[in-house]
Amino acid sequence: MNRVLMVRKLSDRNVSAAPRAFCGILALFTGLAFGGIAPAKAEAPPAVPVSRPAPPPPVKYLPPSEGQAFITALDAAEKRDWAGMLIAMRAIKDPLTRDLLDWVRFQSSKSGASFAEIIQFQAGHPAWPRQERLTERAEEALLEFPVDDSDVIAWFTGREPVTGDGKLRYGRALLAQGNNEDAAYWIQRAWADHQFSRSREKEILDRHGHMLGLQAHEDRLRRLLWEQRYDDARRMLQLVSENAQKVAEARLSLMRRTRDADTAFSRVPPHLRGDLGLLYDEARFRRRRGENHQAVPLLLTAPTAPHRLDQAGDLWTERKIAARDALEQGKYKEAYDLAKAHGHERGLAFAEGEFMAGWLALQYLNEPKTAFTHFETLFNGVSTPISQARGAYWMGRAADAMGDTAKAQVHFKEAAQHGTTFYGQLAEAALSAGAKKPAKLVIASADAAPRKGEASLMARPVMKATLMLYDADWTRMGRVFALHLAETLEHPAELAALAEKIGGLGYPEVAVRIAKTAATRNIVLPEQSYPLGVVPNYPAKGRPVEPAFVYGLSRQESEFNPRAVSHAGARGLMQLMPSTAKGVARRVSVPYRRDRLLDDPAYNAMLGSAHLGELLDEFSGSYIMTIAAYNAGERRVDEWVDTFGDPRSTGVDAIDWIESIPYSETRNYVQRVLENIQVYRARLAGGVASLDIEKDLKRNQGAPISAPPPPRRAERTPFAPPSAGAGSVPGVAVPAKPLMQPVPGRSQSQSVKPQAAAPAPAKPQRQNPLPLASPEGAVQMAPVVEPSESMTPQAVSTAPEITGSTGAAQPEPVNKPAGRIILKPPPGLETPRAPRQ
Repeated sequence: MNRVLMVRKLSDRNVSAAPRAFCGILALFTGLAFGGIAPAKAEAPPAVPVSRPAPPPPVKYLPPSEGQAFITALDAAEKRDWAGMLIAMRAIKDPLTRDLLDWVRFQSSKSGASFAEIIQFQAGHPAWPRQERLTERAEEALLEFPVDDSDVIAWFTGREPVTGDGKLRYGRALLAQGNNEDAAYWIQRAWADHQFSRSREKEILDRHGHMLGLQAHEDRLRRLLWEQRYDDARRMLQLVSENAQKVAEARLSLMRRTRDADTAFSRVPPHLRGDLGLLYDEARFRRRRGENHQAVPLLLTAPTAPHRLDQAGDLWTERKIAARDALEQGKYKEAYDLAKAHGHERGLAFAEGEFMAGWLALQYLNEPKTAFTHFETLFNGVSTPISQARGAYWMGRAADAMGDTAKAQVHFKEAAQHGTTFYGQLAEAALSAGAKKPAKLVIASADAAPRKGEASLMARPVMKATLMLYDADWTRMGRVFALHLAETLEHPAELAALAEKIGGLGYPEVAVRIAKTAATRNIVLPEQSYPLGVVPNYPAKGRPVEPAFVYGLSRQESEFNPRAVSHAGARGLMQLMPSTAKGVARRVSVPYRRDRLLDDPAYNAMLGSAHLGELLDEFSGSYIMTIAAYNAGERRVDEWVDTFGDPRSTGVDAIDWIESIPYSETRNYVQRVLENIQVYRARLAGGVASLDIEKDLKRNQGAPISAPPPPRRAERTPFAPPSAGAGSVPGVAVPAKPLMQPVPGRSQSQSVKPQAAAPAPAKPQRQNPLPLASPEGAVQMAPVVEPSESMTPQAVSTAPEITGSTGAAQPEPVNKPAGRIILKPPPGLETPRAPRQ
């Protein structure tokens, strides 16, 4: 039974999967471990389609008749035929199967499920996924079905409603009981915080308008403006004060960039111009017109205290863009002021702002003490390996800049505990260089681990439900259940068994995501997180590319899903744009078949590796430039070379060059692929390999790049005291001139191509996935958020939130050899892991 698989999130790019039948892709990959590149004897590898025969009913778990009824019920649910689903369920006696079908039915607000049905299910199935959605559906049902007021009040005793319908119904129940004060509060919150249909909106105004009050109306208007609901906001203007009308009309004009938008801000009375939303919209309007000199003062005027920011995320986006622009223009103090004003205590914006402020203070303002404080705040406010390694590594760099070598070693050792991360690997390289020992990466094997957790995992009803969904080819919901288990399982062996089981069904991308989720809790599952045999053999075309590079990039692009299709149209294992693949195929003399990009992973890998080889030729072997170009396009890399220098030259810090990339997705992408390459070198070599990340950063095959040396970092002039300029901060210095002078681009510099590589044929510019008009590349390319930067340990999830800052306790030295990283399996696997110190 073939189904169209709905959109599913992958790694650091959103992808959707094309239709897949039931039988596993496992047969395709079995025995195809990528031990090397096959010789190019044919024009193209023979097509090996990724297809699977239609699945039988899930008789493994159900009698045949019930299995067919299960399939029929799911078919009805897919068509939103809820009556047909209930009829099919009559033939099913198995309690777990009925529970699973009820869960599916309760996901829709139009299924006719009552409040009582849903809350009864929640009470009996607290370990099942999407509990918040079930709560939302239950509250929505409160307005659709008659429920006694006393029952409503009893339900919300000890818990607060989360939806607009729930708040409205709770308020009405309180009103019926004579509790007018609390009733008014909840009805006002429903009105201010939630969106309703036009008919419901009219009903609320007619029935409760006298209870809402001016503040609730203005709160609602403010929310609608932040959400850019223009028509809804205009309907609210008649219900708010004259001052609120003036601010709202100016904001609407700025947001819609009307003819009079240029004077909209000045038309607002001076005493109203401090409105946060108005400042934001005016700053955004000016920035989009290229008038940063007018936008920056507004962004620095806006409040930074978190409790004063109702839409701090939007404000940080503007501050971040302005800070990046200031960096490119050499206005380092301005960039620092904007970054430190991020206004967050946790989450992605917190991590981005604290890191950027610390990095600017250290690398551009010569203020290591200030920088150390920012990095320490970052380290104490995040909890996953990627972000902790970043914070600890840069604490070490700042300590080293202060001359405290011993303290630097402590923090480098802390970062090096996270040996599969970019900054953890750089920390290990620094420690090894100090100890004059070669750095190595050791990946301990834990092949027997999944068997230890399989029995307990299979005893869980949620796991059985997961397999039933996959058996029925309901893979979208199967993924939901599998990732829910990944977020909630605590025993490493069960997590390993889960990843092994799902990967064995032919879904390597889900297995990798399970292992990544485990990694956010410092549970390392090397075999599942970095699988082998998922890149098929293919004939090499053009410049050979090392297997670890192909593996590392494919893991980041698609998590090894051969049927992945991004929202921008990139396809297959290595996420090739069809136009790019067509050009590569022509240049390497291979017939182009668009359908094979999805149907044949060997064909995709052949063209993807050939494209990598072309980029390596174009960038003289530079890994970081090649990786950046694969993600953002060669033209972008040329622009960054012109702005930030050539990372292949001795005068440019390659790490700073990566951190200077304007697009957060590409910065993250380069670091993730580089760290993946190091791990896959060890995996492909049997578990041990040299740690060559510093060599990879400076790869340059050919003559030295012609570039003027940047000014020495010691050439600085302290900036004026605080009274000399708004927003200045004592104790921070600005350079007398830019630290990284633009150097000639590749077209201007003298560079020799590698002797072993023949001149590449002329080729068209690679299609750039990032729109020119988007400073953050958000129009076509979804931003990549590191899991570490939105996490709380209390509620681990695929995209969790971070904890707030804790006391700046100094880590104790970690007792570990300086020359090797040894990633041992966590407790419950083949060998115990040493406790974290």
